[in-house]
Amino acid sequence: MEETILVRNLANRISVGAEIPYDFISDIIQRANITPEMSMEEIESALVPFGEDLVTWTYKTVVNLSREREILPVWIFLPTFEGTMSEETKNKLINTASDAGFFTIDLSDIYTGQDIRQITVAEWDLHPNRNGHMLIAENLYKALLENPNISRVMGIKK
Repeated sequence: MEETILVRNLANRISVGAEIPYDFISDIIQRANITPEMSMEEIESALVPFGEDLVTWTYKTVVNLSREREILPVWIFLPTFEGTMSEETKNKLINTASDAGFFTIDLSDIYTGQDIRQITVAEWDLHPNRNGHMLIAENLYKALLENPNISRVMGIKK
């Protein structure tokens, strides 16, 4: 999922001729043999084999930039209401984030036992409504309290 979104967004930027200010990404563009005359679909296909590397680099870059600014890098897994993600994929994402240096919070069980109709905007709009946001906020706060590394740095007291 992360790889697909990252590859699609990067392909879009390349296809419109946007300046790419990062050597790592410029190197991938070169290794993928991407040329200016390629379509967005061709660029996206050429980038797919580099998706995992792009996610890893992006996560590490966010962590490094956060630390340089004395910001605590926290990565939260919050499932969507659409579709499901395999346990293997979820764990791979969490491990990638953790390996990059993020403090991680897993909220994958947040909707267990919930009536989705009571926590989403509408049947056709599966974004959290007021109740859904309250559920997320309460569970996130609880997870922050339960993680001593995060709560200590944030000055949260039980």
